[in-house]
Amino acid sequence: LDTVEQCLLMKEAIFRFVLHYRVQTKNFYLSLAGGRKTMSADLQRAASFFGCEGLFHVVDTQLKSGIPKFSPEELSAPAKEDKIKHFMPISIGKEKGNPLWQISFGNFNALEPADYPITDTNKCYYCTLINEVEKRLGTSDSLLVNFSQNLMQEDLQSNFLALYRLNPSLIKRLKTTHFGVYPEQEDYELNFLRKFPKAELHCHLGGIADVNGLISIAKANEHAIKTIDNKKFHSWRKSLTALVHKGNLDQIQRKTKLPKELGAYFTKIPRPLPVVAQILAFADNPELLDHWIYGNLRNPEFFHAIGIQKYEKLGDLQGSTLLQSKTSLRAACTILKEYCRINSIRYLELRCSPEKYTLEGLTSKEVVHTLINELSDCDFSVFRLIFIASRHGQIDELKRHVQLALDFWEKNQNFIVGFDLAGDESVASAQDLRNEFMPLMEKCMQLTIHAGETMPACSIWEAIYHLSADRIGHGLRLIDDPELMEKVKDRRIALEMCPSSNFQIVGFRDNFFPLIHDQKIYPLKKYMEAGLRITINSDNPGISRTDLTRELHRACRLTPGGLSLWDLLILIRQGFRSIFSQDVRRQLLMNAEDEVVRILTSQWSVE
Repeated sequence: LDTVEQCLLMKEAIFRFVLHYRVQTKNFYLSLAGGRKTMSADLQRAASFFGCEGLFHVVDTQLKSGIPKFSPEELSAPAKEDKIKHFMPISIGKEKGNPLWQISFGNFNALEPADYPITDTNKCYYCTLINEVEKRLGTSDSLLVNFSQNLMQEDLQSNFLALYRLNPSLIKRLKTTHFGVYPEQEDYELNFLRKFPKAELHCHLGGIADVNGLISIAKANEHAIKTIDNKKFHSWRKSLTALVHKGNLDQIQRKTKLPKELGAYFTKIPRPLPVVAQILAFADNPELLDHWIYGNLRNPEFFHAIGIQKYEKLGDLQGSTLLQSKTSLRAACTILKEYCRINSIRYLELRCSPEKYTLEGLTSKEVVHTLINELSDCDFSVFRLIFIASRHGQIDELKRHVQLALDFWEKNQNFIVGFDLAGDESVASAQDLRNEFMPLMEKCMQLTIHAGETMPACSIWEAIYHLSADRIGHGLRLIDDPELMEKVKDRRIALEMCPSSNFQIVGFRDNFFPLIHDQKIYPLKKYMEAGLRITINSDNPGISRTDLTRELHRACRLTPGGLSLWDLLILIRQGFRSIFSQDVRRQLLMNAEDEVVRILTSQWSVE
């Protein structure tokens, strides 16, 4: 290297070699030893720009006869011990590289090896790569800002803001990695998703327990069973337990009874205890209890489009049937907290109808205070309550729930955050109940309304225009009314979508079940493309045999081609943005963003 021009050409060659190997080789190392000092400097500069797994120098250990000479053949072959024993490698460390070389937006492209071939350097390629590198370094601030802004403009709903500042290669990976397409990847994808912070906005207290949860709640009431003085009851209980031990499901079906039948059969025994006894008979065989409740619906392909009435019957053993004591409520809260811990749920709005848990002596206020006391001391999740009124309940009961909500709203606005209308939409419309909801609207209480799950989009229209809904539960039929979709977008009304229960009640195509001949496409992706605010929730995790992690994954499965991890993180962020509890929303969103970035940067190395 005798001239400035030759030094520049060597620099160009070095940068091209580093670019090629950086793209083609995962574990790429660079040595600064040998050659002119300008070459070492150029190698180090190329490493700092493109990145490498390791950068090192070499020093000698008292060479006596000068530096040995290596032929080209020896340089390309494994080194011999007698040639290298006097050399010591000194690690300088890993170079992360500069994201500028990977930026691509509009007419601005990432640096690709094909555009800078490794050939005999001639005038047509003269310093084109190093000139481009210097140009990018000189405008780095504006390039990165424009890149981030371009990404934001591509998203109709924003992702966590810190993600737009990630390395472009990681962003590309987030956008091109799709979940919910290949069944063999399910375990990996679920384990990965389970780590991310989540907000659960649509979860019913009466549907949180799976069979193990039912047994856990029943065991909490076992002491009360032993105090019952009724030979008929204990004889029935003993014979049922014996049948369970034999495992004869047909005989068990004849011996067991529905909750209403148990109440009529044991009229003098407190309502939940016969149900408790029936569940306890299966204490040593939860698998059989699962079979008794679900039958062939244990096969997820059969648990599809069964309708709302059949779905609700699957929860007959829990909810108001079982949760009629403080002991049961506390046990249910323990289950709920463990559910949140396992699924990294940082915030959960629990829905319940306190009046329904007052059949055996508790008052509605005692029910609420028990839930508040049990859920206020959790150090990994924030809990809030939403009261529910049922469309198919008595008007007097609905009014009592409204008044109860108003009473607690005045005193516990930080814990009681909203009111919900649920139940079969065909029984009573939002318009029919406007007068009953007026006291809530006068106090500006936040409202979420089940609508458009099984009824047409007009049910959603009524929820918005007659009840001033802030959020819509399910909203599956909104897809049928583009004008109403635009109104939902303009008002920033969030949709609480529950993929598993939607699949199980209504029925949609699932990427994992190609033999199901259901042609209905889940509207989630269309809603996202329209810029709607979408949240993913579990609805009744115990009944639907799911959890919030699985709901995010089921959302992918119900979407043709799956959802990208970038899409999933948008959905997670929308969950936090849409929570009713204004006092913690901002901090939870900031904490979630930090947690997401930490998970991504630790789990996915930048390649």
